[in-house]
Amino acid sequence: MNDFPRVRLAEATLSQVLYWYIWPFWMFKDVNRGSTMERIAAYRYNRDRRMFLPPYLVKWCLIFCGFVGAIALFDTHGQLYSAGVLLASGAGLLAAWSLVVMMMISVTWLCLSCWEHPGQP
Repeated sequence: MNDFPRVRLAEATLSQVLYWYIWPFWMFKDVNRGSTMERIAAYRYNRDRRMFLPPYLVKWCLIFCGFVGAIALFDTHGQLYSAGVLLASGAGLLAAWSLVVMMMISVTWLCLSCWEHPGQP
């Protein structure tokens, strides 16, 4: 989903800008399509883009910390089966999802930094 070059930032909707801001995988190419040379070129392209992953990891760490803070806030003000407990559990689910995204970003960065493509000349 590499739609950033086709849409200028001034013409983008808020949802597109938010997508580009928090989701790093829009800028990478699919290395499972095309001939062998196209796959190698896509892998090199992705290796060149790996430097953008650590700032996205920091963003997701801040999002995770915000959800953990929301869990603590809602949990201290809630009784059993109250709205606070339900909000804390919802924040917990979102915190778990953000932790999964952080792991995806970390593994992608490690793979692109440490693993050489076997088909490269």
